[in-house]
This record gives sequence, structure tokens and C-alpha cells, in this order.
Amino acid sequence: KLRLKGDWIGHLYGNKWSLRLKLKGKNSWNRIKTFSIQNPVARDGVSEWFLHKVFQSQDILAPRYGFVPVYLNKKSLGLYAWEEHFTKQLVESQNKREGPIIKFFEDVYWDRTRTINGKKVDVNLPYFEAAVIKPFTSSKIVEDSALFNQYLIAQNLLLQYKNRSKKASEIFDISALAKYYAICDVFQGIHGLSWHNQRFYYNPVLCKLEPVAYDHYTEDGFFNWIGRTFFGKITHNSVGKLNDGHLMARELFNDYNFLDEYVKYLQLYSSIDFLNQVKENYETEASIYDSLIRVEFPECKLNISKLSENASNIRDELSKYKIEVEARN
Repeated sequence: KLRLKGDWIGHLYGNKWSLRLKLKGKNSWNRIKTFSIQNPVARDGVSEWFLHKVFQSQDILAPRYGFVPVYLNKKSLGLYAWEEHFTKQLVESQNKREGPIIKFFEDVYWDRTRTINGKKVDVNLPYFEAAVIKPFTSSKIVEDSALFNQYLIAQNLLLQYKNRSKKASEIFDISALAKYYAICDVFQGIHGLSWHNQRFYYNPVLCKLEPVAYDHYTEDGFFNWIGRTFFGKITHNSVGKLNDGHLMARELFNDYNFLDEYVKYLQLYSSIDFLNQVKENYETEASIYDSLIRVEFPECKLNISKLSENASNIRDELSKYKIEVEARN
């Protein structure tokens, strides 16, 4: 069973359309029941695969991700990226107990932009305020009383985060969340930090939420749209209207328990030793995929040197930032 997927028209590039596949009955592929295939360029070639490997190495949940040649009615469509969907297989494959995965529903966010007579018109809608919280695999969750009760708890926790009514350390596994933000900063996977791209797993053992890494790059590659060296340098000027998901992030970085962990991991992941270890672990395999992708898209290339440069900039500013954090504590 399959359908089109993706928010932007880039997912309908030529004949290389992005698809969501769901295998029926007991069938699976690579032990996965539901997954997507998409143009590798949509996630900046091999960059997304590389970052998923880094997340998983640090015990942060991330969908399994890879590359595969695709044929449609015996016609080659070239190399595709495949990505696991948000099912229990994702959680269990990374040694976590089954629990709901939830997100902010973004239908109003997309409704705010309309095309009228061929022109894009922004409609002033309270898209973030209106964003409800829903689970993946909702039909299964509704049928399982234990999972449904866990979902209600998870929904309430994320709602408290959205409304900034409880400290982040009371809602999240702070260590996991700090690792997640620090890795996004160092590897410039900032796209995944947008509120409508965020996914959270409810850990029924800890009774807290954990981030699930997802959609960290676009076809624009390592693009720093936040306008600062790392996300934690957020200020009152870093957010716009009250109807802005980044208000959550501002409150997050006002929680000193989180902030201390974030600084610790930002220092670790931006270190030369860590970057060298990552290169040693994944660069050879990444280069193979990179060369295959560039057969079709020669302009798409993994830029390791750009990541090293970004890490160097973080190290340069981190000492001053640590002093500011200690003064706030």
C-alpha cells in the first residue's frame, strides 16, 4: 500500500516522486513494516544518513535510513533514500520499550499559506496555538488501553511544554534532549528543530519524553537559518510573534538543569577528538553512498570540512557562553 508523501513540490521532482509504503499482513522489508522512499537530494544526499548514524551512536532515537535502487514497472528510477516510519519497530530496534511517538499536528501551519491566482498569500492564522498533539499509529494506540493511557500522559507533557507551564526537566529526559540539541548545532541539522518537525517518544520506564531525530536537512544543505552559531544563544530577539514555536525553545534554555547538560554535550560534540572519531566510523561508507548519489546529482556532495569549520566556530564562542551560563545560574 503506498501514497505520495512530502510537504513541498521538491518531493515530486521529475519522475522521482517521494512515496510512503506500508506492507500488509506479516510482510516486512529489512524488518520494517512502514517506510518512505524519496529523492536523496530532498535531505541533502548522504548528509541525513550521516547524521542519523551520529544520533544513534549517542543513544538518540532516529529512524533507520539508507539507500536503495528503485524500479517502477521494471523501469529504473535511480537511487532513492529510504527512511523508517514512526512505528514500534523504530523504538524496539534501538533497545527501547514500546511507547507512543507523538508530534504537533501541522495542518493549520500549512493552511496559512494559500495560492490565489498563482500568487502565494500568507493568511494570518494562529497556526502554532492551534497545533494539536497526535500520535503515530493512532488506530493501534486506541485499541490498546495501556498504549492509550501512555499517549494521554505523553500528550499532557508535550502540551505543558508547548504552553510553558512546567520546567523542561520535569517533562523530558534532559540528558537525551541536551545531546539532541548539541548534535544538531555541531552538524547544522537545525531544520529538525522547527516545532512542526519535532517528534517525541514517551519512555514508559522513565515516564518522560525523548526526542526522535527527523528531517534535519533540506536540499539547501548545511543552512544556518537561526542566525547564530548555536541554538542555545537564544534571546528575546530570537523569537518573533507570540504565535511562535520558538517560544518553547526560549523557555527550554531558561531551565538551568537542561542548560548545564547542553553546554557539556556541546563541548563534547564540537571537540576535535569526537569529530575525528565520527569521521573514522562513518566517512568511508558515506563516501560510497555519496559517489552513487553524485552519478545522478553531481552537485550534491557531503561537506565534512564545512562541519569541522562550524565546530571550530562553536568552540571559539563556547568559553564566553559558559561564563554567561554560570552567571545566570
